[in-house]
Amino acid sequence: VVNPHSMELSPPPTGLEAESAALFTTGSLHFLHELISTFDEEVEKILQLRVSRKAHLDLSGELPNFLESTAHIRADPDWRVLPVPPRLQNRHVDIGDMAPCDTARFIRALQSPAQGIQVDFDDGNCPTFHNQIKGIHNVILAVNRAPHISRAPVLMLRPRAWNMVEHNMMVEGKEAPGPLFDFGLLMYHCGRTLLEHQSGPFFYLSKVESLVEARLWNNIFIWTQQKLLGELFIYFICKGHFFYRGQVEDSATAEISRSQVWQWIRHQARLEDDSRVVSRQLVTELTKELSTELSRLCPSERTEQSLHTAADMFLEVVLKRHFPEFITSYLNLDHTFLTSQNLREEEKEEAVEIGRQRAKL
Repeated sequence: VVNPHSMELSPPPTGLEAESAALFTTGSLHFLHELISTFDEEVEKILQLRVSRKAHLDLSGELPNFLESTAHIRADPDWRVLPVPPRLQNRHVDIGDMAPCDTARFIRALQSPAQGIQVDFDDGNCPTFHNQIKGIHNVILAVNRAPHISRAPVLMLRPRAWNMVEHNMMVEGKEAPGPLFDFGLLMYHCGRTLLEHQSGPFFYLSKVESLVEARLWNNIFIWTQQKLLGELFIYFICKGHFFYRGQVEDSATAEISRSQVWQWIRHQARLEDDSRVVSRQLVTELTKELSTELSRLCPSERTEQSLHTAADMFLEVVLKRHFPEFITSYLNLDHTFLTSQNLREEEKEEAVEIGRQRAKL
């Protein structure tokens, strides 16, 4: 539960009471609080670096240039960015500067033959509280209603730039960074559906001025992906992905997370908040705490058993002497995992048979 003293939200704009209630649920407020309190200091730091950099350029007469430390990357002829996702490969016509708070215009754009829409919460939008709430709510409706999002133009979600703040939300006594406010609500309410339909979430990140700022956005994405240690649970529910507190996790996140934890234990890393050493005992204790928390959300005894199996398997892979190269390969060869899946299949078959017997009656 979010401490009311550490987070304040202005009353909803007139006429948008229902939309505000849909956006600011207990879960979304909790997520926004964690997101903003985690990265607010880094946002402030990059804004200060901008001022410092400009002052240096003004006083020295130097021109902006690439860093010497990254020269080897630019000189590497084999360096490439990752392939573009399928939904972004055919974009001959994009509709730009589309403020989603303009409901009629946004609907026309969704029904158009264009391949993409720049859903703009920045320059193409006047970021009043009314417009942000109305716009984000309209995006949620678009993602979850007709035309089907997989057949509509791809949504390039453009949150506000780093220099913008959201005056109507205070977190830990400070106004919330505008881009984190926009990004957090869009990811919390739309990320799952967009991912399921291979339609995102895609973000157009404007006014990024340096690799430091790009790295910050990357850290935000990674943090969002790694927000759960339930990552292994995705394998045991046989879906390849897992949703918790509005977050979407897959086996790739599990690979990254367990690799980090194994490295932290091996190199005796220290936690940033209290300098505790990441040890076998600490990881075991935290895993048990999270397992207890998640077990309350399990809809059935079988699901809870899968959760505990996932927790046991997680501890097994992060505490091993030698690092398992791929967790997917490891699990597919592991007795505990295979036994768990065999039991699941047997239960499914038993349920089908019971259904058949009932149908005969």
